[in-house]
Amino acid sequence: MIPEITAFLNKYIIDPILYDTGYNLVNTTLWAIVFVSGVFVLMNYFQKQKQAIDNKFIFALLPWILLGTILRVLKDLDVYTTILLITPIIYAVIFSICFPALILSHYIETKTKIPYWKSWFASGLVLALFFFSKIIFFFENTPIFFVWLGVLSFFIAILWILRLITRHSFFSKLNIATLLAHLTDSTSTFIAMTFFSFTEKHVLARVLIDSMETIGLTLNNSGAWIMFPLKLIVVGFALYVIDKEDITKQQKNFLKMIIILLGLAPGIRGLFQLLVFT
Repeated sequence: MIPEITAFLNKYIIDPILYDTGYNLVNTTLWAIVFVSGVFVLMNYFQKQKQAIDNKFIFALLPWILLGTILRVLKDLDVYTTILLITPIIYAVIFSICFPALILSHYIETKTKIPYWKSWFASGLVLALFFFSKIIFFFENTPIFFVWLGVLSFFIAILWILRLITRHSFFSKLNIATLLAHLTDSTSTFIAMTFFSFTEKHVLARVLIDSMETIGLTLNNSGAWIMFPLKLIVVGFALYVIDKEDITKQQKNFLKMIIILLGLAPGIRGLFQLLVFT
């Protein structure tokens, strides 16, 4: 019985981490359970500590997300070989740096009156820029950035026009930012799979893309275009549900922040991969 359990764990959980072979139904379910549990623990902690989750907090978190993506791609490049930079372990690593920095920034605020979010943002930015100085030398295809930005800008324009025309509360700045975070992922995936030889590692996305290719709904022989409507529908529905839920604004902002993290991190990683591997 023990050998069978060990073989199962190696095949579906340990080996995909060690060899970076992507996701399957088992490890996807496991990491989802662990992540959701961590989210609720952290949300309760912030509530007890009266930590405001507002636009300033989310803005200050951005360089920490950037730091994680840069380190992850440096691992792809074998600049660093530690297993600690493999997904999903890297999320725990960044949290172990980011969270103490947040606590320290609050302490600095009590001593200097400098708003905590400014020092927290600055510390994350310094680290991100330090490691960015290492990855920039690996950039091979810098023009692809402008293609990526052009595609993303199209959706920025559409969402902003909808905000101006409808004036609906759904198109708040935070909701638009949340949608755009996931559209960065869609854009990276679309370009990588449609014009280059990248593959999709996530289970649901891989199934949908393969399905589009099976029935012939492709662009340049790729079904990666489906990531745009997929993200808009799924994330849009999640935002709608969150906005309708009878919870505090603090809780709503926290959940939206988590959704931003889940889209922006792989989206920026995908951009860096396009810059260094194409």
